[in-house]
Amino acid sequence: MTELDDKLAEPVYTNAPLAARTKLVRASGAFAAGYDDVVPSPCVSVCKMNADRSLCLGCYRSIDEIRAWSKSDNAGRLQMWQQLLARAGLGHDGRALPKDE
Repeated sequence: MTELDDKLAEPVYTNAPLAARTKLVRASGAFAAGYDDVVPSPCVSVCKMNADRSLCLGCYRSIDEIRAWSKSDNAGRLQMWQQLLARAGLGHDGRALPKDE
């Protein structure tokens, strides 16, 4: 096998499922000030950790964040959303953030 064959054999992951989830959560009003329902999870059912096991490839949360989600209040959940969207390179509207050049 060549190096190119190795690269082609690796699964490709994108932030597209998270972008779609973000758009749905935003449409629900969860990111708006004064939202008083439970902030929805960013889970997109792509539960696979990256190579160094630091982040989920689906929702971009760390293991510690995944564990803490159910115990977090809305403020904590919104903070996690903000962090994972930054990691994924997405804005609160689910669109890709401009890259620094």
